[in-house]
Amino acid sequence: MVNLLDTGICHASFPYLVFSRRNHDAQSIRRFGNIFIFLALLQGSFWGIAWLIFIPVGDPIYLVVAATWMIGLSASSVSAYAGYIKALLAFFVPVVLPGTIHLFIIGGPYGTPLGLVIILYSVVMLRAVLPVNKSMINAIRLNFKLEDKIKERKKIEEKLRKISVVDGLTGLYNRRHFDEILEAELRSAQRISVPISLIMIDIDYFKAFNDTYGHLDGDSCLQRVCLAIDQATKRPGDLTFRYGGEEIAVVRPNTNSSSAYVITEAMRKAVLELNIPHEGSQLDAIGTVTISAGVATIIPDRDTKVSDLLQLADDALYQAKGDGRNRVVASAVDELIER
Repeated sequence: MVNLLDTGICHASFPYLVFSRRNHDAQSIRRFGNIFIFLALLQGSFWGIAWLIFIPVGDPIYLVVAATWMIGLSASSVSAYAGYIKALLAFFVPVVLPGTIHLFIIGGPYGTPLGLVIILYSVVMLRAVLPVNKSMINAIRLNFKLEDKIKERKKIEEKLRKISVVDGLTGLYNRRHFDEILEAELRSAQRISVPISLIMIDIDYFKAFNDTYGHLDGDSCLQRVCLAIDQATKRPGDLTFRYGGEEIAVVRPNTNSSSAYVITEAMRKAVLELNIPHEGSQLDAIGTVTISAGVATIIPDRDTKVSDLLQLADDALYQAKGDGRNRVVASAVDELIER
């Protein structure tokens, strides 16, 4: 909209400004303005000739009524069309011109003076409406600029918000956002009594990877692993977080233990398929980057805390590491299931 105004593709007018908020095509805007003018012309022409249905006479009362008719109708168009001069003229002129000509044709001591009065009135009225038109156009422009600034500010705020909740290295959500989301999802699960699963993942022997290949390759490895895990979550409502260091967390609302285990196993296999060499891994039979994962699933009651779910997931992850790594251990309430 601003570019169209600056380049002057179309005349600046009330309908142009309004229409340009919805359609940036100059031809469509121009067509809309022309239709608007045509409709104003039809309306003005109707009222301009309506009073001529009375028998034209030179009676002073008749002439005063005719003049009053023209002045009243034309004055009413100012408030309706002051934002668009062309539309104003399209209504104003047909209302005033036929009657004024008729007054001059009748002439005499009343017709001619009243005709001159109508002309003087028209000049004064049209001259007075110009600053009103300018003020209205400027007000509309200013309003649109303010709207654009508000939208731009909202975009900036949204970008800042995303920056504040996204980990800069991996592109996953950060620990701060994890705390907020897990709390919210747990409360939601409590309200409707559905299961919630938390998956805690650790890259096996990642310190050894950094020591062997350097931190740059370590960062690249972490990014690839996080992407593979995030893509394996599949559902839009499942969020993946960088919990800290090489540890990753996945929150899966409304997911039972079996389903959570299946998707976590898919994550483990997805990381294996990356085939990232890892000479520092103590899993000699594999020789590539692997992950260990603990899955915790509960149907929370009113007394369940976030720490309860976290502890359950940490315990499962600890067991996965203790059992040899490169595996998934799923833990549900009051039971620990290894597959």
